Amino acid sequence: MGKVKRSRMLKERRAIPRSSAGLKAFYRVVSGDTERKTKEVPAMVMNLSETGFCLNTNFTVVEDLHVLTSSWGLSGNTLEVRIPFPDRAEIRMSGTACWYNVATPKDRYSYVIGVSVTKMSPRDYEALQAYLRSHQPGGRSMRGTGWLDRLFRRS
Repeated sequence: MGKVKRSRMLKERRAIPRSSAGLKAFYRVVSGDTERKTKEVPAMVMNLSETGFCLNTNFTVVEDLHVLTSSWGLSGNTLEVRIPFPDRAEIRMSGTACWYNVATPKDRYSYVIGVSVTKMSPRDYEALQAYLRSHQPGGRSMRGTGWLDRLFRRS
């Protein structure tokens, strides 16, 4: 499948468009079996929305925990992600890795991971919205995210 076709397919599947980011980030893997947390490792958020992001990293396994599943493959692991915004306070969120792939040879990082956001505090959600508005053409807000507002206000 060609690069243009794949890119177009990904865009069509996303309910919320993503903004280019290029932000430093840090994440740890949390075991779905034992809730054990790994050390924090560096990464880069390449694109970002209120529902997900693309994480570039050199690790898909941290301290024997894989970003997708437990060592036995019985339960999914989660990621705790910290993104320090350059002009704002940092935000923290949890998410699940939906997929990962080997990065292209020219990339600085070895892997690309697609992450779906599952948990975020209301304060962090508001900071994320403000960041996204300031990085959208014309400062527009994301459309059709009322359900996200309701979800994160309950967190």
